[in-house]
Amino acid sequence: DEAPAGPSFVWFDIMLNGSKTGSMTNIIWSYQMKKNIGFALVSVSAKAGDRTTIMRDGKSEPATLVELPFL
Repeated sequence: DEAPAGPSFVWFDIMLNGSKTGSMTNIIWSYQMKKNIGFALVSVSAKAGDRTTIMRDGKSEPATLVELPFL
């Protein structure tokens, strides 16, 4: 079960296949979606649906890139 994230405006590295592909710029808990969501700047080589890893607070967390809107 995913723990709600408080608002964060720190840039975290986004890793894809062991290489940095971008940065997550904002993160917040979505009460409607019941999960953490975030905005990111990623390389044009990254595509919606790619499973990535966010390096946040010294830990790696799984993530999936999606197109806007999140729904």
